Amino acid sequence: MRGILLGAVLALASVEAQATTYCYSGHHRIYDGDTLKIDWKMTAAANRQKLTPMQEKPTAWCNFSWNALGGFNRPIAIVTAPKLNEARVSQRYRISYHAQKLGTDSFTAKLYWVDRFNKENSATLIYNVEVVDHAL
Repeated sequence: MRGILLGAVLALASVEAQATTYCYSGHHRIYDGDTLKIDWKMTAAANRQKLTPMQEKPTAWCNFSWNALGGFNRPIAIVTAPKLNEARVSQRYRISYHAQKLGTDSFTAKLYWVDRFNKENSATLIYNVEVVDHAL
């Protein structure tokens, strides 16, 4: 019982130390053939502070990773680009959004992965982005 309680206290202390959040989208499950709408809220780059002493300047990008799905047989494709800021795909399974200008934006991406039966799956991702001037 003490081990569980100590673990909970340490986890809580860790969360308290890292209380500044600049990007938030929640957790999502996705299945073959899905069209998933994702609300992604983030702090504008100009309103961020360095999170560690080693950072030269605060990050200006938010990343959304799909690496838990399994194997990827081709990169994520951005089908409809955002109009307000820039989005890009990196490392085949990560979508990044540059939180430069304040406002609302949206973009669409297509995700491809192979499941444990070696069947190709795909889904459409609709990102609704809100860039705000304060930490979340």
